[in-house]
Amino acid sequence: MAKGTKTVALTDEELELYANYVFSGKVEKEEDEKVIEELVTRSVTLGDATTIAKMLSTQVTQQITHQLVQVMERVQVQEIVLEKLGANKKIIKDAKVKYKKQYEAQKEQLIKLQSEMAETLEKEEE
Repeated sequence: MAKGTKTVALTDEELELYANYVFSGKVEKEEDEKVIEELVTRSVTLGDATTIAKMLSTQVTQQITHQLVQVMERVQVQEIVLEKLGANKKIIKDAKVKYKKQYEAQKEQLIKLQSEMAETLEKEEE
């Protein structure tokens, strides 16, 4: 940016609209589409960029926290069910061993696929 050039800060409404658009990938109203198109081409202040980053990180954190709470609830319910079904420490230990083997196999497969994908991309670039 040239020295002496001022960038007009976004309004709170514009910040919220843009952050929601970035997070969801959607707009609620048709007229918001035009506003988004204009905002995308606009220069913003460092303060605006910081505010948008904070808003998005807060939304992501809330979403992850919500998902984590749901997973924890499921785990607690499953532990109660396992107890009622008579699962003992040996059964749980055996299940952990089986899970770790499955996890490692999937991990190896993913690494192999990533390697193959990288090779394919390298060949395409040549």
